Amino acid sequence: PVSEIVATTSDGSMIGQSLETLDGYAVQGTDARSALQPIFAAFPVFARPMGDKMELRDWAATGSELLVDSAAIADGGSKLERPGQSRRADTSAPAIVSIRHYEPERDFQTGVQGSRRLGSSRAELQIDLPAAVSAPLAKRLADLQLLQRRTGQNGRAFSAPVSAKGVKAGDFLDGNARIVE
Repeated sequence: PVSEIVATTSDGSMIGQSLETLDGYAVQGTDARSALQPIFAAFPVFARPMGDKMELRDWAATGSELLVDSAAIADGGSKLERPGQSRRADTSAPAIVSIRHYEPERDFQTGVQGSRRLGSSRAELQIDLPAAVSAPLAKRLADLQLLQRRTGQNGRAFSAPVSAKGVKAGDFLDGNARIVE
């Protein structure tokens, strides 16, 4: 599991669970950050502060509902800003994402799987993943990275008090999350 590789490589300073697994990983780099960078670039995971450690989370585990009025009442009734919306230009996200990896089914030869979308962008992103993963998994990772970068163009920014129930530093609100005002 990706979470075991992250925990071992970080000497236990990153904890958490990930549903993602791979058949092998070549740890490279002079420190945990550089060794783990390819995992965070390719897999649908992120890390956020949790006490004196970092918590590993899957993107898919982020849907929630934030009751802005309830959070304001719990924080002494101060009025919170209305969520603002932003959208970056279509050219800021890559049109092609490729994952270079080692394919166990092909005697661990290098394979490349990619995903492409139509649009005005000509940008390409290639991720070198020093891991043994199947071609279908590498294709799914490329699809997910393209989707995440595409949906990352749309954003909502808001402030929430520390007392906001269920919201922690580093949380993402995905497309299924609701902000109830």
